[in-house]
Order: sequence, then structure tokens, then C-alpha cells
Amino acid sequence: MVRRGKILAVLLAVITVLAAGGCSGKSASQAVGTAETAAAKDTETTAAIATEAAKDEAAPFRAEIEKEEETTPEDMEKEARAAAGPGAEDGSAAESEAGNKDIEAFAELVQEAVADRDMVALADLAAFPLNLETADGEKMTFADRSEFLKQNPDLIFGDDLMVAIAGVDTATLEANADGVTMGEENPHIRYKKTEDGTFRIMDIRE
Repeated sequence: MVRRGKILAVLLAVITVLAAGGCSGKSASQAVGTAETAAAKDTETTAAIATEAAKDEAAPFRAEIEKEEETTPEDMEKEARAAAGPGAEDGSAAESEAGNKDIEAFAELVQEAVADRDMVALADLAAFPLNLETADGEKMTFADRSEFLKQNPDLIFGDDLMVAIAGVDTATLEANADGVTMGEENPHIRYKKTEDGTFRIMDIRE
């Protein structure tokens, strides 16, 4: 009976030792697994931090690229106007309006000279040599002022020309490559701006 009790005690001790060994192995395995998990998490965290840092460094370049892609021709035109200054458009408009006023003012002088059949006034408005084409299709060129003033006013101031010039709305006249034309293609008086910046009559067609 005593011997059986000793045997049971020995078996119990062996089982306890084996159990302790198994637990130790399991604890070791768990420890290893925990360490590996922590290392993996540290790696993921480091990678995430590096990714965010890269995004921050690339942000200015990405914003610039997006800005360029979103820029339209209208935006570029606005930027150009802004760079030119607030008075640029006003200056161009004022210059254009002044040019139109000069065209109109000169046309009114021509109308007055023709209505009065004033050879001297017309000569003051002309550039020489001055070309004249009569209603009959005859072409003449007056080399200078004195030659022009020797002509009979009836040769210059034909009835059709006088009617055509009197009917011109001077406010609607515009300049083109040929100058400014008062009247229809035939008859007409054409004038243009010369090198000194003034308008002069270049040709007369009756």
C-alpha cells in the first residue's frame, strides 16, 4: 500500500515536470510571436511615417501641376491684363477714340472745302503729288500745290463729287489699309495718315 503511494507520487511529479516544460515551451513560443508582431507593427508605422513625409515634400509640386492643368486661355488673358496694369485697357480705348475723332475732324474740313468749292482750302488738305480721275476716266497728277491751284474749279468740284461728299456721315468713317474713303467707289475723296502723323488727301475721283 505504501509502495503504491510512492509510485503515484513519482508519477505525479513526472506529470508536473512535463506540464511545466510544456507551459514553458508555450510561453516561449508566445513570447517569440509577440516580439515578431511588435516588430511588424513598428515596420508598418515606420513605412506610414515615411509615406506621409514623402507626400508632404511632393505637395508643392503636385499643387503647381494641378494649377497648370486648371489654367484656361481666359485665365491667361486675365493674368496678362492684370500684369499690364489697370490703365492699359483704358489707354487703348482712349487712343482708339482719339484716332476716330481725328478722322472725323479731317473729314469735316474736306466737306467744308468741297461745299465752298475752295481750291486753296482743298490744297491745304492735300498731299502732293495728288491724283485726280475725272468722270470721263481721264487721269491727272498734280505735282505740287501751285500746279493744282492753276486748275479750273469746275474740273475738281464736279456735281456728283459734291453730292457724294456732302452726304458722308463723318462719324461713321473708319481707316483701313487704303486710308479713309469719303463717298462711294466712284466718286470719292480718299485720305490717309502720312509720316508726320497728319491726314492728307491722296486722290480724288469724280
